Parts: sequence; structure tokens; C-alpha cells
Amino acid sequence: MRIIKISLLVIWVLLLGLLIQRDYFVRTLDTREVMALERDRRVEYQSIYFKDEKIGYVENQFLPQDDQTLKIRQQARMELMISEQTHPVELNLEAVLGSQSDLRSFEFSFTSPFYRMRANGTVQGDTVIFELDTGNSVVSDKIVLDGPPRLSTSRRSYLLGEDIEVGEKLKIPWFDPFSLTGKESVIEYKGREKVLINDRVY
Repeated sequence: MRIIKISLLVIWVLLLGLLIQRDYFVRTLDTREVMALERDRRVEYQSIYFKDEKIGYVENQFLPQDDQTLKIRQQARMELMISEQTHPVELNLEAVLGSQSDLRSFEFSFTSPFYRMRANGTVQGDTVIFELDTGNSVVSDKIVLDGPPRLSTSRRSYLLGEDIEVGEKLKIPWFDPFSLTGKESVIEYKGREKVLINDRVY
């Protein structure tokens, strides 16, 4: 009987030690690791493919501002094969988003050996007011959308603020700075993704 009590006590102490180790003795990240994690949180890279061949990449930077807005910098680089010759193409976008990921303003440029263009604009309510400079002419125009426009990015935290149920669908109005057109997507909410951190599911 005494052996059983001692065994139970030892098991209890071991389990308690594992619990304390999991919650309290967590390794502290050094400065380099913290900087790498912060950079990874703010920068995303995507590859561009054409017919299963990589032709370029896109770098997205997400920079929170002091006024609760978010600045996005997007740089795309491509190498296009035309008439058996490689030609570089560059696209640059800088945009400011509001606290609900709504587009506030943008500046966009497209550069290639054959064509150049620049565009900039601001948003007033559901209306995008922009100016397009093709090098030969300057055009001013506006587009009215069905709701506050957003940019198509991987960051969609604004959906968490919506009172939506799993399986519910939402219509999201987008604005494409490259084509200067409004688009609309239907998104179905599948629920929150579960993440395992320190043996716990969140």
C-alpha cells in the first residue's frame, strides 16, 4: 500500500513539473529572433508563374501607422519573354488602408520597355477618384462601388469584426489599381483556423 502511495506521489510531482515547465519555463527569444518574427509578420513574398514557369515575384510590406491606418507597399518584378528576348516589368503600389481595411488612397506605377503609366487616387465613401498619367495624356475619372472599396490582400482581419456565422457568404467590393476598375468577390466564411501553441490549441 505504501509503495502505491509513493508511486502516485511521484507521478503527481512529475505531472506538476511538466505543467510548470510548459507554462513558466518558456525560452526567451533573443533580439535576432524577435526581429525575424517581426519582419515575417510584416513582409510577405509570392511567386509569379506562367505556364508552370516562374517569371517573377511579389513583395508585400504591411506597415502599421500611428494613426491606426495601415500602409501597404507592393513591389512586383517579372521577366517576360517576348520574341525570344527577356524584358523586365516592374509594378509598384503604395496604399493606405483604414482601421477596417478600407482603401483610403493609393499610388501605382507600371514600367516596362514598351509602356509606362502612373496613377494615384483617393477614396470618398464608396467613390474612388483617380488620375491616370500614361505619358501621352492625363485622365481624371471616378468609379462608384457598392460599398467601401478594399484591396485584394491576404490580410482580411476585418472579417473577424463581422457578426457572421460559419457557412455564411459575404460580398466584398474590391478596387484594382492596375486596371483602375472595381470588382466584387463572394467570400464564404469557413470558421477560425485552430493553431497549436505550446501543446495548446487556440
